[in-house]
Amino acid sequence: MSANRATYVTLVIFAALAVFFFINARAFPEADTEGAIGSGYFPQLLSILLIIFCAISFFQTLKKEDEKITIPHFKRIAITLGITFLYLLSWNFLGNFYLSTLVYIVVLIIYYKKSLRHLWLYLLIAAAFALFIYALFERLLFIRF
Repeated sequence: MSANRATYVTLVIFAALAVFFFINARAFPEADTEGAIGSGYFPQLLSILLIIFCAISFFQTLKKEDEKITIPHFKRIAITLGITFLYLLSWNFLGNFYLSTLVYIVVLIIYYKKSLRHLWLYLLIAAAFALFIYALFERLLFIRF
């Protein structure tokens, strides 16, 4: 595969995601006090920065000489993308973000570690991560999943 072509495709995908997140962040609740930053400010800022960096990378890629690349561990990447797709589906259909996230993280850890030896530790790591997401988004930023 051409390195420049892969870069262009990736940049278009990232820019489209940035636009999508920017539009969705505009629906986040505004701050209660005047002059305070609302919960949509930071996602919008990151979306704008991502679009700017995609544009910079696009022009830098135009100047680069093309080369052929190979994708190592393509099977692992494809399986990880499949697991991620199933995670997004489960979140959408079950409606429980935190439970879906916990299961997703445990499944990925088991897939990459190829062992159930420390399952309790994997569950603890996933629970801590889900709790961190809950505290950050629901309690600090007031964004419900």
